[in-house]
Amino acid sequence: MTHSHPNAVGIRRANRTGARHALRLGLPSVCALLVLAVLSACGQSMQIQPASTTPKGSEPLDAPPASVAQAPAKPAAADLPWPARMELQSGLSPATLAGLVRAGSGQPWKPMGAILPLAVPVQSMRLVASPGSTARKKMEQDLHSRILPPLRAERGLAEGVAVLGEGSGAFVVRPSDPAHRLDVPTPRAGRANLAFEFVSLRTPMIDPKTGQQQARIERTAFFYYDPAEGWQDDGTPINAIAPKGLVVVLPGMFGTPQEQITGLVKRLRQSGYAVLRMMAHPSRFTERTTFAVPLAGDLLGVAAEIAGELTDRAAECAYAVEAASAYVLQERPALVGLPRAGLGMSGGAMVLPTVVARDPSAWNALVFIGGGVDYLRILMTSNYTDWIDALKITWMGFTDPQPTPGQMGESATPRAKAPPERVDELLAAYRAAAPLDSANLTPRLQGIPTLLIHASTDRAVPAATGEELWQSLGRPERWVVSGGHEWLFFTLGGKTSNILNWLNTALAPPAEVPIEGP
Repeated sequence: MTHSHPNAVGIRRANRTGARHALRLGLPSVCALLVLAVLSACGQSMQIQPASTTPKGSEPLDAPPASVAQAPAKPAAADLPWPARMELQSGLSPATLAGLVRAGSGQPWKPMGAILPLAVPVQSMRLVASPGSTARKKMEQDLHSRILPPLRAERGLAEGVAVLGEGSGAFVVRPSDPAHRLDVPTPRAGRANLAFEFVSLRTPMIDPKTGQQQARIERTAFFYYDPAEGWQDDGTPINAIAPKGLVVVLPGMFGTPQEQITGLVKRLRQSGYAVLRMMAHPSRFTERTTFAVPLAGDLLGVAAEIAGELTDRAAECAYAVEAASAYVLQERPALVGLPRAGLGMSGGAMVLPTVVARDPSAWNALVFIGGGVDYLRILMTSNYTDWIDALKITWMGFTDPQPTPGQMGESATPRAKAPPERVDELLAAYRAAAPLDSANLTPRLQGIPTLLIHASTDRAVPAATGEELWQSLGRPERWVVSGGHEWLFFTLGGKTSNILNWLNTALAPPAEVPIEGP
């Protein structure tokens, strides 16, 4: 059964190029808004599908290839292979560390990195390939002057370990230069009450040339906001509100869409929710990596390599949110024991299952906006792949129909495309080798109140992957917008009140059951 939603309109897939570019910039274009205003008059209504129902007469969106759909669904409950990190002193107090236990199992845990304060305002930058680029010089300066000294002096990082900065394609959030005014906190959102970053180091490797240990650093910026009724012009809160819960907001790629997230943070705060906002994915999440995949022969080895890299990036999101949440509860004891919700948008919704899988019992409600499952499938089929430019698959053909392993790089030649059946083989091999991929973790989330907001013709996070997300979560409540990814987020502001109403219901304490007399 479906019914119309009063605050949403649809849009056909055509004529959205201007809107797409405006969304990518995070700034609404006047021309794009005019186009959208015209198109909205012809739009279709959003459809609400209550939990565990399928609309009559409707067919599912394109299903994943059979070889993918039949891949193993999930690993053993207690044996997820979370990737290792160097041990650092977290920056949490001894009392906080002593109280860190899994809500579901009662098992103790410790953060996989360190919390460092972050000065605001901040600015973000994406690193380019050129070693002499201005962005790379500033990133290296920030790493060596601001981050490494406290890690070595206070957090247990040995002097003998060389720290490798992020590579080409990485996205770094750092304190802003005085000459730049790319300030994220604005009077509209109010000032962040806490600003910090989570820093981790991958397990060191030995440089074969020098024999020195080398560790790759990652960093993830967070802002935390207390609930309040409003703000002065400079962003100072007016009339603080006792919190009724914590909402963790995970953005899309590169922290987008900033305007929509800022508006949502404001409404959440005014509704009594504390907000923990990840400013962007971990810095190496979009680092450029290329994998050479053979057009013939065994795929298990390269599939395992791809799975290891992609799920390590998703695991870093989980480590960052886990430590950031613990830090916020330490600094805001009033939040301890209150319900917690996760809200992911686009790329944030893609990694939300991996974030929650660290301890599903710690979460009381989840909202997925424009999300999907299967990181590799999304990367290979999204119309944003070239723009994000994080992972490249190079198909390699051979003159010898039965190449030996040593031939890779010798007689191999690149191919632009592979037959569909070979792509399906790679996707199936990847999913079997990626227990931390969202596609394998969603069954663990069943039972948590969940809302999906989904675009019917999404091509950025392909609609078929969103359909699989919904199915694998057990068909929770879903709002389907007629249109694509860009339209979904351009119209998100009109759905904010409904999202808040849904959260209020999902996070409300159970009603007291009256006790009848004898």
